[in-house]
Amino acid sequence: MTQGLKTYFYKKKLNEISRRNFLDKKASNNAFQNVLLFFDGTDSAERKVIQKYAAELERSGKLVKLFAYVNTKEPYSELGINHYINKDINWYQMPSNQDLQVIQNKDYDVMISLLSELKLHHIFVIESMKAAMKVGPHMNESQDLVFDLSVDHKPILGIPELIKNIKTNIQLLSNGK
Repeated sequence: MTQGLKTYFYKKKLNEISRRNFLDKKASNNAFQNVLLFFDGTDSAERKVIQKYAAELERSGKLVKLFAYVNTKEPYSELGINHYINKDINWYQMPSNQDLQVIQNKDYDVMISLLSELKLHHIFVIESMKAAMKVGPHMNESQDLVFDLSVDHKPILGIPELIKNIKTNIQLLSNGK
């Protein structure tokens, strides 16, 4: 009974958010100008790799925002970027906090998920973003529906390999080759 209620409220809110946040056009005139990177910020080594990728994008003239999920119950102020924690996830798996609201209220040309697994709260965050294109790793057929472009990735290869695959695919899209 409780699981059924959780599922009902989750799907209802997800459908509402998905319809509201669909962008008919890009947020900027330049392809892939405004970029949001969504990732698991729990591991500091992975965080550094992603921050290095963000810096690379910024050097190429992109406007980059970082948003992370941190797998902890305690507030995590040392991260220095917008994020949410387990305490921010309600009983039917919808995260909510001020950082998420800040990120949700902006338009992006592309949202890139650098998550190695998708949980319900991750899917909600991805669906709630106002992005002209959503890119992420291929996981399974049902989870691929949240992305406009699913990139081949084996989680065992890690985040650097995922970033490499995403860069290759976005470059192919940008160049049309």
